[in-house]
Amino acid sequence: DRSFARFNLYFYDQTGRVLLPDPVFIPRGEQTATNLVRGLLAGPGSALSEISRSALPSRTDLDLSVVVTESGVAEVPLSRDVLRATPAELSRAVDQLAWTLRQVPGIERVRITVGEAPVPLSGGRIDAPVTSGTEFDAAGPQGAVLWGIRGGRVTDLGTTAGTPTTGPLGRAGY
Repeated sequence: DRSFARFNLYFYDQTGRVLLPDPVFIPRGEQTATNLVRGLLAGPGSALSEISRSALPSRTDLDLSVVVTESGVAEVPLSRDVLRATPAELSRAVDQLAWTLRQVPGIERVRITVGEAPVPLSGGRIDAPVTSGTEFDAAGPQGAVLWGIRGGRVTDLGTTAGTPTTGPLGRAGY
């Protein structure tokens, strides 16, 4: 407990509609944000590898380490490979980073940089709040009351109809 802490790396499901947590244990300390980003770049663990994917372009590397400014901005220095992403893909990558880095106390915003220059996001922004990407919450915008298995599918038991979740877990027989 003194040396390691539990965090989640977040990866998209195969449909790209939901961010799934991949629990990891990383060393405590000043390198928490850096270790989380390195974990994202390495991809999902074996438990999620067949049902999830990353929005970060393949072969993207972390240059040195993540720096957290006094104003709470996590500056994530990535290799030029991230520039291959379309604006929509880049937005999804920022949401994935935001979901993962929001667990680190003191981080309020996420900024991707390449060669020390901020990578522009949609709408002319250069960073995004760690609260972005709420539409990718598996529990939905209001959160599910209770999840369960009904008819071989993961369903939201908080609805009277027991609405199946989106993606492969909402299909019978998965």
